[in-house]
Amino acid sequence: MKWGDKYDDSYVEKLKEQCEANCSVPFKFWCFTDKPEKDWHIPIPTTLDEFYDEDRGFFWAYRKCYMFRPDLISGDGKSFPDNSKFLFLDLDVIIHQDLKYFFDLPNDKPWIVRGWWNDIHTVKQNYAKNKSTPLNSSVIVWKKGQMMPVWDHVLKHPEVVFFTSPSLDNYLAHHWYDPWKEDEGFLQGFPRGDIYSWYKGNVFPHDMEKKKIREIQELFNEDKIKEYCILGNPCSGKSTFADAIIKNFKPYYKVFYIDLSDPNLNNINILKEVNQLSFYHTIILLENVHDNIKLFKKIQQKIKLFPWLKGLYISRYHNSYREEDESSIINIFKDVEKFRYNSNVEFEEKVFGIIDNRIKSLKDEFPEFNWDFGDFQTVLKLSLIHI
Repeated sequence: MKWGDKYDDSYVEKLKEQCEANCSVPFKFWCFTDKPEKDWHIPIPTTLDEFYDEDRGFFWAYRKCYMFRPDLISGDGKSFPDNSKFLFLDLDVIIHQDLKYFFDLPNDKPWIVRGWWNDIHTVKQNYAKNKSTPLNSSVIVWKKGQMMPVWDHVLKHPEVVFFTSPSLDNYLAHHWYDPWKEDEGFLQGFPRGDIYSWYKGNVFPHDMEKKKIREIQELFNEDKIKEYCILGNPCSGKSTFADAIIKNFKPYYKVFYIDLSDPNLNNINILKEVNQLSFYHTIILLENVHDNIKLFKKIQQKIKLFPWLKGLYISRYHNSYREEDESSIINIFKDVEKFRYNSNVEFEEKVFGIIDNRIKSLKDEFPEFNWDFGDFQTVLKLSLIHI
């Protein structure tokens, strides 16, 4: 479906080519368009145009509803057979596997993208506010006549539908889907893993990292922020997370790494180097801020002073929670945008990592002793409380 100038004709042609290359069953490709020029084009009706208010500042893809009409006519002027099964695809999707899968799905109810990358608890909390939705209309599967109730409802109540729903996805989620009883709604979601969101990933919360990495990269690359802080528990993966962020910075950025837990740091030399870096577009990555807050504050002052310097900070979540403590993490990063990183690493892996790091430091400090693990599993089993 294409109208307006958001996408040019090449998107339609590329989608058609993708379908032809990735569908092992016979099909016909049709495109609803406001500029019908080819034999596989279907003119977009204008029945609902008068009810759409562009001044409201949202994108309501109501034209998709025209596909659900039971009297839908193809581009060659013929009605679709009663046993027709439809697969709708947005213009910007990328097909990776055989589309036969979608045509083989059971016909009991229409299928739609269930955004498994969304936190369903947040969706429920914001349900009454019309803020979030678990559905996405980028891919829909239905058999002829199955979506007629949706079309009838929109046709009978266009003013109410357009006024109360900020988008088609939101309308479908609130009227035809129940996030509390996902198996009982009029619509059913594609199984987990079938549809992948480039921006948000696949399944919440496992792909939240990818989304957050892109968000932070964009903030730096588009000069929207000067400082950012990643907070997390010991051995939670903060450093690995930061490494993933810096990999996609703009190529002209230099990245200067300082581990503030290093006891051999020479404060004067470090500050001189920071002064030199101010002549270049540089992101200074400061790790273990909690271990040397005094030096961190001096470096931070220079980052704020020089326009070409930016700071990406890594720190444990708590050094002190007390607001009256000037060196508490709360106060240090009070005016810095931050993200608390908490990977889904199992408890045992976190504890193991902490012990492993401690043993390595002890071996360096006291090489005359033999340092090794005890009965790790037994210690965990005997523990009554995990915090």
